Amino acid sequence: MIPREPLAWLAATLRSTAWLAITVAFLLCGWNQWWALGPFALGLTVAIALLVSLAVVIPRVVGPQNPEKKRPRMAPKTAISMFALVKYPMVATLIWWVVDHWESRSVVAFAGGFVCLQMVIGLRAAGRIWSDTVATARGGDSLSDDEGHAIAAGSFQQNR
Repeated sequence: MIPREPLAWLAATLRSTAWLAITVAFLLCGWNQWWALGPFALGLTVAIALLVSLAVVIPRVVGPQNPEKKRPRMAPKTAISMFALVKYPMVATLIWWVVDHWESRSVVAFAGGFVCLQMVIGLRAAGRIWSDTVATARGGDSLSDDEGHAIAAGSFQQNR
């Protein structure tokens, strides 16, 4: 079983990414750049697959020991190393194929889709830091994780 907190963060991140991707798709269509939709979507799909693989596989492998199972869990360093040995060669092969077979403008669109998710993660982190800073400056405590997820979901109510 995967803890709820990472999945709530993942769901909020994917929701924000979907809104950004839809906006970018409309902009590309408005600028008559239809050719960029496919590479952009593929780059975004690769980035999402990497994020989901980290958010789902690592907590399962590194999570708490289960005494009912006969086989013990891997050590965290070993599990992450094994995961990286499988994931990174596959990603490197895909990127090599994209660069080798596509036009340069399609490679740029692919990279834009890949960077889209990283932008969302960075902006969410910056927003979280900013909201904690503002809350602390006003004399309140910084937001706990549950309150932060409630704000992201739009259902936060102040309890004063």
